[in-house]
Amino acid sequence: MNFPIRRDRSGYPTRVGPRVWPGALVAPLLLVALISTAGPSALSDVDADNDGLADAWETTAGRAYGCDPRHADLLVYAVERTTMTAKVDETIARATAFFDRLRVDNPDGRPGIQLHVIRGPKTTNGASYSDLMGIYLPPALRGRAHFHVFSDDPGGQTNGNASISGVAAIGWNSFVHELGHQLGLDHEARGFKIQSPLHASLMNYAYETTFNGSEDDVQFSDGRFAKWRMRETDLDETVPFPMSSVAFLGKDPYRFPLKADGANTQVDWNRNGIFGEKGVRADINYVDGTWLGDRTHLEASATAPIAAYLGHDLYLAYGVPPNRMVVVRKQLGQDKWGPRIDTGLVNVVGDPTFVVQHGTLWVAAASQAGVNLVALRPSGDGARIESDLSTTLPSRAPRQPTLAVLDDHLFLFLRDYRTGQVSYVRYGGTGQTWSDDRDLGLRSRTAPGVAWHPIRHQAAFVVTADANAPFRLALYFRGLTNGQLDTTGDWEWIGGANGGNAAAVRPAVLVDTTRDGGPNGRVYAYYRASIPNLPAFISMQVADHTFNGGWLERSAFDEWSTTASAPAAALNPSGDITYCYREQSNSMLTCSFNGTGIQDGEMGDFDELTFIRTHGLRESLAR
Repeated sequence: MNFPIRRDRSGYPTRVGPRVWPGALVAPLLLVALISTAGPSALSDVDADNDGLADAWETTAGRAYGCDPRHADLLVYAVERTTMTAKVDETIARATAFFDRLRVDNPDGRPGIQLHVIRGPKTTNGASYSDLMGIYLPPALRGRAHFHVFSDDPGGQTNGNASISGVAAIGWNSFVHELGHQLGLDHEARGFKIQSPLHASLMNYAYETTFNGSEDDVQFSDGRFAKWRMRETDLDETVPFPMSSVAFLGKDPYRFPLKADGANTQVDWNRNGIFGEKGVRADINYVDGTWLGDRTHLEASATAPIAAYLGHDLYLAYGVPPNRMVVVRKQLGQDKWGPRIDTGLVNVVGDPTFVVQHGTLWVAAASQAGVNLVALRPSGDGARIESDLSTTLPSRAPRQPTLAVLDDHLFLFLRDYRTGQVSYVRYGGTGQTWSDDRDLGLRSRTAPGVAWHPIRHQAAFVVTADANAPFRLALYFRGLTNGQLDTTGDWEWIGGANGGNAAAVRPAVLVDTTRDGGPNGRVYAYYRASIPNLPAFISMQVADHTFNGGWLERSAFDEWSTTASAPAAALNPSGDITYCYREQSNSMLTCSFNGTGIQDGEMGDFDELTFIRTHGLRESLAR
């Protein structure tokens, strides 16, 4: 498509429409000019529009690209490592329009930045994008043009003034996002290490593709919220901005509950249904994964881990290769663990289960003969087996065990592999005495996750069933009377009836009874998705039942932190949650200690538009 050429007030030609310059066409026209302009240092340093391009160059060699010494220009030399040329065309056109409408000033009186994409060759060279820059960027454009590779691969990356992005899905957004990095912007607002939902920029993954409910409103931040700084560990639910300014918080992707409060707005950051609280703790920046804290590594495992606390001491139970022997280890420090404690359980079937009750560590695992129970008495950094408490519950059919402490009583739940029926036995309190099997009235495709809900005074069970998707997660409550659990009670789909929350292995279940959990408390379920090669997920109850059926779902860490088995989760003494998983790539057991996703550090906003115009354009070319 040909676009007409008009002249702006400076008299220099400007194309109406995308400024795309085929390298093969421009090169012959500029051969003499480029030879005579061997480098930026050979020209005058005068740069009236502060875009890093000297006026003398913009009025000579740069004119062929449409450069204007009185209007900010951004040159990008691009090569295509993709066959989707139409997508590349669309990406360039939309990115050009985006930069054109930026609210930045220029000496010629017109707003915006002129993006000029110089189309280099198509390539099948598999070198890194940084190496491709060294191969393809013309010497005469070094120090004057940025470099970019359009690719088939999703996402993007940047290193200095070179970047790469895919064009198949969110092409122009990703292209502009990577150019933002080249211009000196980070994912977080400059000066901060923690992302803020008030950082209203496409550099923030939360707003990369849509903002305020519209694809057309995607933007760089103008810093309008820069005066307000927040911490996830101490949030004020009244923000000093009118509803009209922060209405985007009530739309995708966060959909925070909002309430007008005169010139202010109340935001239910912790989603407990109560507005206007102070001193709130909540994870409010979880899009594309929530950071669960620094990680510590143990050793390779053959099974899923199970975590439990005895006072302030963390213990982890898991099976090790080569014979799936179940061991327990005590954490001694951030990266220090005690010796293996041998439970005597070997060649276990499936994953073990583990709880702490009255100072005793209880471990159970299935075998061909039934379910074996081992009691351990901690001693220093180790523990000894209490043989007078340990026992085997024989079974003709293989069953998956789940231990749980309900209202201070020890229970063992047993799922029949063949039928999915869930039954239970209760520990008698002394010796090896356990009650007879009782049917719970539940069926599950996986071993259930179980926790005690002290506010409801009921047991919470998370089970799986086939519905609109296989292995859908469902929450059931059962009352406890005289040591027996009810066979009926309230229940709901996690994620709502039409949701997709699903797990193919036992979920870890916790109950939050803090103020942030609301007057009724809230249930957490940590689980491995039913689809392989994904990170673990966290489903958390929220007060608003119109929000995904009353559930907020987040992914643990990021897309690369995949888990090979069910994750573990345990309430820790700091008031947070310890989270452990078995890495997909090497079976390494890995733990972190901020499983709520709540980070302690300031978050805020930043005026990216002014930074790009006053520093980014010029300083990026000076690298």
